[in-house]
Amino acid sequence: MQHALESLRHACPQVVAAAVVGLDGELHAVTADQDLDGVVGPTYTALDTVAQRAVQELGRGQLTFCLLEGAFGRIVVQDTGDGRALVVVSDEGARLGLLLDDVRAAAKAIAAAPEVAHA
Repeated sequence: MQHALESLRHACPQVVAAAVVGLDGELHAVTADQDLDGVVGPTYTALDTVAQRAVQELGRGQLTFCLLEGAFGRIVVQDTGDGRALVVVSDEGARLGLLLDDVRAAAKAIAAAPEVAHA
Protein backbone atom coordinates (compact mmCIF):
# COMPACT_ATOMS: atom_id res chain seq x y z
CA MET A 1 0.00 0.00 0.00
CA GLN A 2 2.79 2.42 0.90
CA HIS A 3 4.54 1.43 -2.32
CA ALA A 4 1.43 2.39 -4.33
CA LEU A 5 1.40 5.85 -2.70
CA GLU A 6 5.08 6.41 -3.36
CA SER A 7 4.70 5.21 -6.96
CA LEU A 8 1.86 7.69 -7.43
CA ARG A 9 4.02 10.57 -6.17
CA HIS A 10 6.87 9.44 -8.42
CA ALA A 11 4.57 9.25 -11.48
CA CYS A 12 3.04 12.66 -10.74
CA PRO A 13 5.53 14.98 -8.99
CA GLN A 14 2.81 17.60 -8.46
CA VAL A 15 1.21 15.31 -5.87
CA VAL A 16 2.20 16.82 -2.51
CA ALA A 17 0.32 14.28 -0.37
CA ALA A 18 -1.37 10.92 -0.77
CA ALA A 19 -3.08 8.89 1.92
CA VAL A 20 -5.18 5.80 2.32
CA VAL A 21 -7.97 6.56 4.76
CA GLY A 22 -10.53 4.25 6.35
CA LEU A 23 -14.20 5.21 6.39
CA ASP A 24 -13.77 6.32 10.01
CA GLY A 25 -10.98 8.74 9.02
CA GLU A 26 -8.16 6.54 10.30
CA LEU A 27 -4.96 6.78 8.25
CA HIS A 28 -3.74 3.43 6.92
CA ALA A 29 -0.82 4.83 4.94
CA VAL A 30 0.45 8.31 4.06
CA THR A 31 3.20 10.05 2.15
CA ALA A 32 3.42 13.83 2.18
CA ASP A 33 5.74 16.80 1.71
CA GLN A 34 4.31 18.42 4.83
CA ASP A 35 2.86 17.03 8.05
CA LEU A 36 -0.73 16.33 7.02
CA ASP A 37 -1.30 13.26 9.21
CA GLY A 38 -3.57 15.17 11.59
CA VAL A 39 -5.49 16.93 8.80
CA VAL A 40 -6.20 14.37 6.09
CA GLY A 41 -8.36 11.98 8.14
CA PRO A 42 -10.77 14.52 9.65
CA THR A 43 -10.97 16.47 6.39
CA TYR A 44 -11.78 13.29 4.47
CA THR A 45 -14.48 12.34 7.00
CA ALA A 46 -16.19 15.73 6.69
CA LEU A 47 -15.95 15.74 2.89
CA ASP A 48 -17.19 12.16 2.62
CA THR A 49 -20.23 12.92 4.79
CA VAL A 50 -21.29 15.88 2.65
CA ALA A 51 -20.53 14.20 -0.68
CA GLN A 52 -22.31 10.94 0.30
CA ARG A 53 -25.41 12.88 1.23
CA ALA A 54 -25.33 14.89 -2.00
CA VAL A 55 -25.13 11.86 -4.29
CA GLN A 56 -27.85 10.07 -2.33
CA GLU A 57 -30.17 13.11 -2.28
CA LEU A 58 -29.71 13.52 -6.03
CA GLY A 59 -30.18 9.81 -6.72
CA ARG A 60 -26.67 9.22 -8.06
CA GLY A 61 -26.00 6.00 -6.13
CA GLN A 62 -22.92 5.28 -4.06
CA LEU A 63 -20.11 7.85 -3.98
CA THR A 64 -16.99 6.56 -5.74
CA PHE A 65 -15.06 9.72 -6.64
CA CYS A 66 -14.81 13.36 -5.59
CA LEU A 67 -12.76 16.23 -7.00
CA LEU A 68 -12.23 19.61 -5.36
CA GLU A 69 -10.27 22.41 -6.95
CA GLY A 70 -8.89 25.45 -5.18
CA ALA A 71 -6.69 28.32 -6.26
CA PHE A 72 -3.53 26.39 -5.34
CA GLY A 73 -4.36 22.85 -6.42
CA ARG A 74 -6.72 19.92 -6.25
CA ILE A 75 -7.94 17.30 -3.81
CA VAL A 76 -9.01 14.00 -5.32
CA VAL A 77 -10.81 11.31 -3.32
CA GLN A 78 -11.13 7.90 -4.99
CA ASP A 79 -12.93 4.99 -3.36
CA THR A 80 -10.72 1.91 -3.46
CA GLY A 81 -13.71 -0.42 -3.22
CA ASP A 82 -12.54 -2.09 -0.03
CA GLY A 83 -13.78 0.24 2.70
CA ARG A 84 -10.91 2.64 2.20
CA ALA A 85 -10.34 5.74 0.10
CA LEU A 86 -7.32 7.24 -1.59
CA VAL A 87 -6.98 10.96 -0.85
CA VAL A 88 -4.59 12.86 -3.10
CA VAL A 89 -3.55 16.50 -2.77
CA SER A 90 -1.83 18.10 -5.76
CA ASP A 91 -0.50 21.53 -6.57
CA GLU A 92 -1.95 23.66 -9.35
CA GLY A 93 0.60 22.42 -11.92
CA ALA A 94 -0.85 18.90 -12.15
CA ARG A 95 -2.51 18.02 -15.45
CA LEU A 96 -5.97 16.85 -14.52
CA GLY A 97 -6.31 13.95 -16.97
CA LEU A 98 -2.93 12.48 -16.10
CA LEU A 99 -3.55 13.00 -12.39
CA LEU A 100 -6.89 11.18 -12.55
CA ASP A 101 -5.39 8.27 -14.51
CA ASP A 102 -2.59 7.94 -11.94
CA VAL A 103 -5.05 8.17 -9.02
CA ARG A 104 -7.30 5.45 -10.46
CA ALA A 105 -4.33 3.15 -11.10
CA ALA A 106 -3.08 3.69 -7.54
CA ALA A 107 -6.56 3.00 -6.13
CA LYS A 108 -6.66 -0.35 -7.95
CA ALA A 109 -3.22 -1.25 -6.59
CA ILE A 110 -4.28 -0.27 -3.06
CA ALA A 111 -7.46 -2.34 -3.28
CA ALA A 112 -5.31 -5.35 -4.17
CA ALA A 113 -2.86 -4.72 -1.30
CA PRO A 114 -3.40 -6.20 2.16
CA GLU A 115 -4.55 -3.74 4.79
CA VAL A 116 -1.74 -2.64 7.12
CA ALA A 117 -2.32 -0.05 9.85
CA HIS A 118 -0.30 3.17 9.65
CA ALA A 119 1.99 3.74 12.63
